[in-house]
Amino acid sequence: MIYKTRIRAVMCASLLASTLGVIAGFQLIGTSRDYDNYLYFFQAISELSSFEIFEYRFEPGFTALTYALVNANLEAAAIYTVFATLALFTKIWALKDLKNYWVALLLFLVFYLGRYFTLFEMTVLRAALAFSIGFFVFMNRSDSGYQAKDVLLLGIAITMHFSALIFIPIYIYTPKNRYQVISAALIFFIMAASIKEVALSLLPNVFVVIATYDEFNEASTLLPKPMILDIAFLAFMLYKWRFADAAMKTSVYGFSIGLAFHFSMVDYSILASRFRELLSLFLLIYVVRSMDCTSKITRVTSIGYAILSSALHLYTTHIHDPLLT
Repeated sequence: MIYKTRIRAVMCASLLASTLGVIAGFQLIGTSRDYDNYLYFFQAISELSSFEIFEYRFEPGFTALTYALVNANLEAAAIYTVFATLALFTKIWALKDLKNYWVALLLFLVFYLGRYFTLFEMTVLRAALAFSIGFFVFMNRSDSGYQAKDVLLLGIAITMHFSALIFIPIYIYTPKNRYQVISAALIFFIMAASIKEVALSLLPNVFVVIATYDEFNEASTLLPKPMILDIAFLAFMLYKWRFADAAMKTSVYGFSIGLAFHFSMVDYSILASRFRELLSLFLLIYVVRSMDCTSKITRVTSIGYAILSSALHLYTTHIHDPLLT
């Protein structure tokens, strides 16, 4: 039975990931503002005489994989396709052990395609890879213990996009109840708000990519409209804490940290949005895992939230403020 389940999961993940990977790799539904930058980067790597990894702005893991794919004689669009397919396969494969697999897979597709696909695989490819690794680790975490493979995977995620550093404190500390979640988020907010000026003056010297950001300006709004729905769902997740499994409880905590980081960094819009978007993976984990939850209200509310959030983000990213041209 386990063997058949794994075969099913591999087939579904391979088919869906390769299809969506081609759509992203060749920008078949529109072209993102970052696409040409990635193609230029792939071309630049192909012209290296040796692996001069640290002379480039992108993270070392992403650069190393690019170098390997370039040496496999892949064209730029094909390299983008491989990256997008890997990111998508990792997330879909992570669903393999859910009891209500087909329902969870369908809900995942509705939620992911509406809210995440355009933003991540179509646009911010490096963050998509880090998102996928974090999703795999936290989706399958069953307790508060530490596992070497999880630490290794999170380390790899950081080499894909440095913002994945935020996964480490979320992995290390696991709140025991909803009050510890709220307390941890408040402490994180205070700490981040207190040290952000010093940190942002030092980090560009360590992480070259941060020095390239030219959007360290105040966010246009303190509370983006799509986030209002997310906050309402967070309140529901806290209310239904006792019905959540270990991964769902970690997701409540992880998204709380995401909100804390957003509000502590509103003076720096690009950082606020980057971390908010990355840590929204915990909403996806909660929604998908809730399909195995014993609470019917949790399941129904999660489905309703996923559909509404998906529709809202489709409108935002394709009509209100299009990410693709």
